[in-house]
Amino acid sequence: MEKYSLKEVHINLGDTLDDVSTEFKGILTKALTKIPAEVVDWTEKNIRFFSSLDSDDNPPCVAFFVNLKDWKHLKGFVFLCEVLKTKTEAEQAFWIAHEIAHAKLNQRNRVRCDPSQEKEIHGQEKEADKLAEEWLKS
Repeated sequence: MEKYSLKEVHINLGDTLDDVSTEFKGILTKALTKIPAEVVDWTEKNIRFFSSLDSDDNPPCVAFFVNLKDWKHLKGFVFLCEVLKTKTEAEQAFWIAHEIAHAKLNQRNRVRCDPSQEKEIHGQEKEADKLAEEWLKS
């Protein structure tokens, strides 16, 4: 499968990266060179990325997806958290691909869910893991 170069990813994502810090732009563009170009194209049209600061009130996260089923033009947002900076380049690529996979699979991923949804959320996590791994192996 075709993959984009670093320059091509940056050009294709354009204003999708407006709300991402310079450091996260580097992490994100490197990660997106590792997944198929068609997924990057889909991402550009459907996902908005943000840098997110962790706070002491929340458990540390690597990244998370917020589904926007009611929006016409976007599937959702992916927030990149400070912990992502401490991961290896391969781990960063996996986590970013994983969050894009949630959007591609049209999943409702909740950071905090009630216990009755735990089985469903666990299943969604496994599906997103599998799709992310497929993209990264291609």
